[in-house]
Amino acid sequence: MRSPQFQLGASGNAGPNVLLTDTNRWPAAARMAIALSKAGCNISALCPTPGHPLLKTRAVQQAFPYSGLRPLDSLVDAIEAASPQIIIPCDDRGVQHLHELHARACQPEASGTTLAILIERSLGRPESYPIVSNRYELLKIASEEGLQVPETKLVNTVDDLKYWQERRTFPVVLKADGTSAVEV
Repeated sequence: MRSPQFQLGASGNAGPNVLLTDTNRWPAAARMAIALSKAGCNISALCPTPGHPLLKTRAVQQAFPYSGLRPLDSLVDAIEAASPQIIIPCDDRGVQHLHELHARACQPEASGTTLAILIERSLGRPESYPIVSNRYELLKIASEEGLQVPETKLVNTVDDLKYWQERRTFPVVLKADGTSAVEV
């Protein structure tokens, strides 16, 4: 794979073209856009409009509307218009959309080699996608690698939850795969 060629963006930066995707309206994506812009990146964003915090910053040079009804189509449109060297999803749903788009691009009848390469450059090898999308497995691997993670238990049934509650004191946090939260 060749190194990406960087183009001079509207801000005058000679850095990489970055597409941020955010399916929520949290301010973390705007903070990331500002930081990446300060680091020399040219920022485009796919987000719900109007009123998204990304649209309130001068760091974003191009904005594209996110469609909750046709998310992959809106993502493809933004990728084609922005020509990013990397895509950074700012939430779990955005990661899932990129996983789905990668799978679609890799189907035999698809001609999505360039798109698949871009997504792999952004998210890593597709073999990792099932792990990244599974909180329990991801935290288990992180723990095995020596990272500090909260005590974690896989809960599949109400009985699992009752068993966990009997042996732990509150507070506890329940998180489902594909959901996210941000501290503001």
